[in-house]
Amino acid sequence: MSSASPRKTTTPEKERWDLADRALAAKRSGRHGITRFADEGGLAASTVRCWAWVAQQFPRGQRRIGAVSFSVHLAVASSADRFGLIERADTENWTAAQARAEMALAPSDPTPRPVEPITNAGPASLDAATAYCRMLGRVDPTTQLRLRDPLGAPLASLAAAAASALESLERVPG
Repeated sequence: MSSASPRKTTTPEKERWDLADRALAAKRSGRHGITRFADEGGLAASTVRCWAWVAQQFPRGQRRIGAVSFSVHLAVASSADRFGLIERADTENWTAAQARAEMALAPSDPTPRPVEPITNAGPASLDAATAYCRMLGRVDPTTQLRLRDPLGAPLASLAAAAASALESLERVPG
């Protein structure tokens, strides 16, 4: 980035969306599109990448420009329910801080899945887990774990310990 061009500090909402759309077009134009666009505009490349991503998450017809700030769009953009959240943000007049708080409270995966504790697992599950841990703990050429890797030896030790622990578990009658 050229040191001759000062960076902008604030951008009005409509201009920010326009820049986000142009950044998205620059991103799609090729490998160095974002960097070139950022340099030409005197913006940080990371900011331009972020704006392009928000524009990609909210196509033109699904934005609430004027009613919901760009910062709120940014805060909820990673959610699978981003369009529902933007609708709520519009109805409830959320600030960016409120949107971030809402995202922090939202479950990361909206589909709850039952979790079966290992003590309730059947013999087949325990046997498979034990066999897998034994395979990881082996130190021979057939092991896929490379012991020359920095984490190879510690993982092999951990796998051996896990296999030993699994063997010592009392199986619950099923």
